Amino acid sequence: MKRIFNYLLVIVLMFIVMPRVYAVEITTDNTKQGTTDTNSYLVTNKGKITINGTADEMKAYKIVDYYYNQTSDSLSYEFTSEFKTFLATTDDYKTLTVEQYKNLTSGNTFNYSTQTTSSLDELVSQYATYIGKNSVSSENLTTNDPNPGTTKPWAEGNLDVGAYLVLPNNTSNVYAVMVGNIDLIKDNSEWKVEEAIINAKVSQSYFDIVVGKKGDSTGGYAKIGETIPVTITVNVPKFPTNAIDKKFHLSHTILGDSFDPVSTEDIIIKDGENTLTISNDGSANEAKSIMNSNNDIVGSVGFSEVDPNEKTFEFDTNKITSDTITISYETKLTNKAVIGTAGNSTQTYMCTSSPYSDTQPSTCSSSVIRSVYTYGIKILTKEAPDNKLIGAQYKVYRDENLTDEIGESVPDDEGFSIVSVDVPGIYYVKQISPPNGFKLFNDVLDVNVDGSAEGYTSVMVVNERNGILPVTGGPGTILMFVAGILVIIGAIAYYKIYTKKKAKQAV
Repeated sequence: MKRIFNYLLVIVLMFIVMPRVYAVEITTDNTKQGTTDTNSYLVTNKGKITINGTADEMKAYKIVDYYYNQTSDSLSYEFTSEFKTFLATTDDYKTLTVEQYKNLTSGNTFNYSTQTTSSLDELVSQYATYIGKNSVSSENLTTNDPNPGTTKPWAEGNLDVGAYLVLPNNTSNVYAVMVGNIDLIKDNSEWKVEEAIINAKVSQSYFDIVVGKKGDSTGGYAKIGETIPVTITVNVPKFPTNAIDKKFHLSHTILGDSFDPVSTEDIIIKDGENTLTISNDGSANEAKSIMNSNNDIVGSVGFSEVDPNEKTFEFDTNKITSDTITISYETKLTNKAVIGTAGNSTQTYMCTSSPYSDTQPSTCSSSVIRSVYTYGIKILTKEAPDNKLIGAQYKVYRDENLTDEIGESVPDDEGFSIVSVDVPGIYYVKQISPPNGFKLFNDVLDVNVDGSAEGYTSVMVVNERNGILPVTGGPGTILMFVAGILVIIGAIAYYKIYTKKKAKQAV
């Protein structure tokens, strides 16, 4: 039963990917006459071209026009005027005929890979370069991006029959050239349109960045002064076989002055498991070469003249041996770090060179911001009712048994004792040294750092004064002397009263 189901599934999938064919009556534009067959006219029947697996903006550039001779009920084929102009600029294809074009190997239009050995790919890759440098008419395809999990995205257009080159108009990915034919075929004296279906030949370029020891794909946490690991992982795009430029660029910026500056000596770059080296040539802010173990230059790292915290990495995929590049370093949050949910941010974006034309701009992904969040506890020490006290020292712990210490307090300019913490949660505050002249506050306070926008959670500790003890030359000496005199006077008075009473009893 399972085998039968699998066979049925294969048959269903075959019907899904097969181009749709339907019968038509041929229509023509009688103002556009063929040149190889002067009794033929440009066919205007339309059909659909579909690019599966892409939600990017795509454009179709026509290569071959179809002409119909009604008398002989036959078709002839001619290159479009724009494609002819392109062919005239080449060395290898100046004399190319449509028949020779039809005999070029096309590869598999259902193959998603950007790698190919087809001879048609070589030709239209050169045409893609020509398009990048010249104004060539095109048709826009409509993009369909369904809800995630429902079906793959696609782009499609209803175009005149003919052969088309499809290229992205706006993308952050890397595409190979794609060619599809909306064809006219004759079946038992009936003309039918065969629509084109192509699986997008695309290599997605993407990266991820993780910051902080407790970091994830959205951000991380750290204390002020704590070492923060930063790792950027890049999926190396696979540029098309016949691309003329196979580089990608990555820009990474530390925003503001919340982090310690990062020098090239602090950066580790890996091509898969192989560590690359950064040259020490030139000054600190000059571009430096990135080299492999054979001292071949595989890329470079540059610096912004405007922002010293911005670094731009460039890699030549011809020299990269793996599918993954990682860039990592360590930094620290400074005392200028932003406390609370505003966070301390890094910004990264990736660009890939245009594969077919060095005159076209690079395509860039949206910038990705990753933030490191930090929080704190502000402890105000007071003597009831109002006056602030300075000099108290505190320790903060993660556990109520006071075994996992976070750190000690640091006074600020407003009389608070500040302790930096990383993640929101319950912390335990213990006074370890009171203000001078006051008793130690022995209670342990549990403080809920709730991750508020302000970032600080405030707590108040009230210390009591010590009892007054006599010291040499101090006010305690006088009090003790007075108390002694009063005791003596009292004793003498009692003695006199007692002796008088005894004398009266004797009489």
